[in-house]
Amino acid sequence: MGWLKKIPRISLLLILLTYGMFGWLYSEWALPLADKLDAKYELISPLIAQATLFGVGLLSISFAVSYFTSPISLLTLGMSNWFRADAKALLTIALSIVVFAVIIEHPVILTRFLILSSAAMLFRLDLQTSGCPQKSAQIIIILMSAIAFSAGLLFFYIYSQ
Repeated sequence: MGWLKKIPRISLLLILLTYGMFGWLYSEWALPLADKLDAKYELISPLIAQATLFGVGLLSISFAVSYFTSPISLLTLGMSNWFRADAKALLTIALSIVVFAVIIEHPVILTRFLILSSAAMLFRLDLQTSGCPQKSAQIIIILMSAIAFSAGLLFFYIYSQ
């Protein structure tokens, strides 16, 4: 735990602020959507719709952080077999086209995604240079991003009303 004292506070503050602001922006989008779902489908209560949307947000944050801060050797482990089948290659090309179209149509989404991933990568780099083990760094990054995202959600819910 001696490495905990060596963590640069600036990268910790950066990841907390970045994911907190993303939680705020996600709440601005998710709360009206939950109200629309309540109006359209009367069986879904607004509380269940909000909890589902926030759960999806937390899961997507955790997945993105763990995917983009893991080592390259883990990412390329299953790629060689994936592209050997024609159907899988076609699926990958179609998915790439959709992602490219979304990037061209909505560059704000790409910008937010790049800011979130760069903050997580910087914090992981600082953790590893301070001597933190790889698994512990991954868990710390996921926890810090989830806490900051949840704090952004909570602050929006408290201060927007």
